[in-house]
Amino acid sequence: FRGAVGHVCSDRVSFDVDLEVSTFEVNIRILGGLLSAHMHAQRVMEGYDGCLLARATDLAKRLRPAFDTPTGLPLSRINLMRGKPEKAASAVTTAEAGSFLLEFGVLAKLTGDWELFVAARNAALTPWDHRSALGMVGTTLDVSSGDFQDTQSTTGPGQDSALEYLLKGYILFDDLELLDYFHHAYEAVEQHHTFEGFTYTVDMYRGLMSNTHLSPLSCVWASLQVLAGDVAGALRSVLYWYGLWLKNGALPEVFDTKTEAPTNARDSPLRPELAEALFYLSLALPGDPTVFGIAKSLITALDAQSRVKCGFASVADVSTKRLDD
Repeated sequence: FRGAVGHVCSDRVSFDVDLEVSTFEVNIRILGGLLSAHMHAQRVMEGYDGCLLARATDLAKRLRPAFDTPTGLPLSRINLMRGKPEKAASAVTTAEAGSFLLEFGVLAKLTGDWELFVAARNAALTPWDHRSALGMVGTTLDVSSGDFQDTQSTTGPGQDSALEYLLKGYILFDDLELLDYFHHAYEAVEQHHTFEGFTYTVDMYRGLMSNTHLSPLSCVWASLQVLAGDVAGALRSVLYWYGLWLKNGALPEVFDTKTEAPTNARDSPLRPELAEALFYLSLALPGDPTVFGIAKSLITALDAQSRVKCGFASVADVSTKRLDD
């Protein structure tokens, strides 16, 4: 760890590069990683000088121009050196817009500069200010108008982390307005998305199911159920997802509950959402044998199927267990 910190803080690493990147991915992976590493280094590295926080601050400022749009919704791409791309796409997903709260908020707490958090908070709430009469939002918005371009509502791809960040933002920053927005979203999901133990994609205006496809990203809902206090509901969700997992010993990227089989998207990129839900359940139900048994099954399968010399490989096909390179 000390060696990695030294490398990142050296002259060999710079974000001043003429490179267009995903604003969302750089935030959750690189900025989030820098902030986590900084706080860890403060605890375990004697003589640590805070260089990772300086790197995080520099990177966040390079992401900031993405929010300079008529609505405050962030552009999905940003050039780390030049700022806004000349031909920037106007579409951004609800998940992308809502997933800066935690990183920018933690950065604000560490530095005392809340300007970035204000921009992130505005972007996170804007989609919900355009929600339908049923309390739901769509998946894709126009950054200039704030109008939804895709009116499908889901707890999966395109919206998952937006729901997560509302609740975790409240937990981290004691922001009651974030909790209020989350409660409205929670009620809509429970009323319109939930069927048996799964949450399906529906039309945000009519509340009708769009298809019978499930993405493992939707497992995040079980974690949010625990954090919201519905432990029984979360356990039910996890048991349904575990039943799906048992079919192949892995969760395919898309599963069709109508055909009871994976779609053509039958890969399993080792997504963590089901494991995270089990973690929160283990805290809510300490020592529960069912929760422990499911977790043990997942870990055993991961070790048996995906372990390779350099780490763990994604499963390219859950039916054959062929691994990705």
